Amino acid sequence: MNRRRALSQLSTCLRGQVPSNADWTAILSMANDALITSELYPLLATSKQELPEEVRTFLAEVYRRNLKRNVSLFGTLKDALAALNAVGIEPVLLKGCATWCACDGAILEPNGDRMVLDLDLLVLPSEGRRARDALMRSGFLLLEDHETDEDHAIAVLGREQDAGSIDLHDRPPCPVGIAEVDNLHAHCQPVSVGDFRAKLPRSELQILVTSLHDQIIDGDFWMGNFHLRHLIDIAKLTRAAARIDWSFLATACPTPFLLDVVEIQLAAATRIAAAETPNHVGSRMWIKAQYFRIRLQYTDPMINVPLRWLGRIVRWRHLPSRTRVVGVRTSA
Repeated sequence: MNRRRALSQLSTCLRGQVPSNADWTAILSMANDALITSELYPLLATSKQELPEEVRTFLAEVYRRNLKRNVSLFGTLKDALAALNAVGIEPVLLKGCATWCACDGAILEPNGDRMVLDLDLLVLPSEGRRARDALMRSGFLLLEDHETDEDHAIAVLGREQDAGSIDLHDRPPCPVGIAEVDNLHAHCQPVSVGDFRAKLPRSELQILVTSLHDQIIDGDFWMGNFHLRHLIDIAKLTRAAARIDWSFLATACPTPFLLDVVEIQLAAATRIAAAETPNHVGSRMWIKAQYFRIRLQYTDPMINVPLRWLGRIVRWRHLPSRTRVVGVRTSA
């Protein structure tokens, strides 16, 4: 089976349906590569359509193991929050660990569907060194020190017994000089994580930060790629009880370039992961063409290699002209 059909059948699975004439070897191979196999079990286990028993068993085992890993990471998160709360810091949860938060503003326990590689915590620039020192005093080792770099993560910390490390940020993981969310902390709600306190960005800014990170920092916009895990994250946000304020998201993108970047990510999340977006998302010819190109590169290795190298060149020539773009400004 070619990758185009495999992606189409995987997309059907992400809608909670068992594809007809499914090639499970190809589907699971693509899901494994994208680290989303654990997402399939809760979607397909309750499907009224028949799922091959060996596939059901495999998905259940992957889900079980990922749940065990997430429970371990959840313990790491609580230990980190205990250290940070003790010095008066309530960090913002970003990326994977933010997906554990229920709509009632509490994380009682993690689920096993989202594979979380590490814990991304955001603090204010003025809190960065104090947060790092507090974590180190509580037993976390400094694995990487980026305090003097221009990286958005100022430190990576971890312990030998942990399932993943902590990426400590003092600014959102957005491209500097192109799109900086300058006051994300003002758009967060408090959340409880067990007995500890943290903050969670509003859904629109989670979508924005994810889109900017994938499309610009990782270069998907130019080199043609999808982060399927992140498309699923966006889809879940659009289907959550809290409605997305699409006008707020559009206002947070002050240039046509940034609007294109976010719309391409939303179009991909809609068509592949069943995100619920307005009808106009992905309707423009330019966005359709970009989505078609990226999907073609994702599913055809022969085309992907030359276009990916061309994308690297275009990205290198394109980015300097974008550094003059005014950063994202959202009113508090």
